[in-house]
Amino acid sequence: MLLLADPLDTLIPVRTTRQLAATLPNARVQLLSQIGHHLPRRGAPQIAAAIAEFLAALDNRPAAAC
Repeated sequence: MLLLADPLDTLIPVRTTRQLAATLPNARVQLLSQIGHHLPRRGAPQIAAAIAEFLAALDNRPAAAC
């Protein structure tokens, strides 16, 4: 899971994002600066790039043994 956050978000502190990530298996936190709380609305290009990078990294992982 990819969790995106702005460290200067005044509504949801970044520590809350990190706490959530600690409870989720294989969660990754990526910080995006100077976007604020409404990430998709204010930072659509950065969000899209972060998601594409995350998905590409998943595609490059070795196949899991069953």
